[in-house]
Amino acid sequence: MNALDRRLQAFRPDLADERLKGAVEAQRFVTGRPARVAAPVLDLRNAPRPDAGLDTQLLAGDEVMVFEEAEGFAWVQGARDGYVGYAPATGLEAPGAAPTHVVAVPRTFSYREADMKKPATGAFSMGSRLTVVGNATTRGTDYALLESGEALVAAHLRPVGSVSGDYVAVAEELERTPYLWGGSSAFGIDCSGLVQLSMRMAGKRRAPRHRHAGGHDRRGAGGGQRSRRAAARRPGLLEGACGDHGRRENHHSRQRPHHDGLTRTARRGRGTNRLPLRPADEVPAGVTFAQYPSARSTTF
Repeated sequence: MNALDRRLQAFRPDLADERLKGAVEAQRFVTGRPARVAAPVLDLRNAPRPDAGLDTQLLAGDEVMVFEEAEGFAWVQGARDGYVGYAPATGLEAPGAAPTHVVAVPRTFSYREADMKKPATGAFSMGSRLTVVGNATTRGTDYALLESGEALVAAHLRPVGSVSGDYVAVAEELERTPYLWGGSSAFGIDCSGLVQLSMRMAGKRRAPRHRHAGGHDRRGAGGGQRSRRAAARRPGLLEGACGDHGRRENHHSRQRPHHDGLTRTARRGRGTNRLPLRPADEVPAGVTFAQYPSARSTTF
């Protein structure tokens, strides 16, 4: 049996998820309380301190289970990728009406009323899920109205359940997004976050944030050595790769044959960008992705 991962299962010496009884030792087991992310972007940290390391981020509308709330932080597990960590409790709310729409553009503003000339009240990332309760039109622009009375440009949203057909195209929309370790939004994103968000918008399978997610799948979000060997012949790749603090991740996914580039995130100030790929018929037989120089960056 594989060892449990504290990033993916909620257990500590003093407290653990009721569902882990018999699998871990803890002084007390509790049943998680459902909650929903109310903040546009909510940081999930590895300790209940504002200066603790950022593991990942949750977006507005994401569902979580809350196991503890103390001193302004909630110990939660996200439903989207199962990550466990500490988030500011003020960024959570009790579940209400189900989200009806998702932000489909990289970023969009909310306004205090249906008029973009009025002050903006916030900004939401691609992938945020919102509950729309009405519509309004001002000077020819359609707006979606939230329960709070705030408004967003309706063209920036799409109904929950509708998806993009191409996750590489989604990633290309995020080009030039700045690199942020642990970032999962269009305001700042890392290697795993780029793959996760792109696949999420395309309705693809849930992508783990790291290669060892769950202890049983060491391939990362897009495949392991097998896909890496085949990647050199697959135009239109989405890649996230980073190596630091003992974490190394590679994600490769094939999409649209007419693509001729690789979309990836890189640190050292470059953010999300694209690299050219050679045509498949120019790749020597037997070459692996790691040996393929035009698809590999030395900046990770």
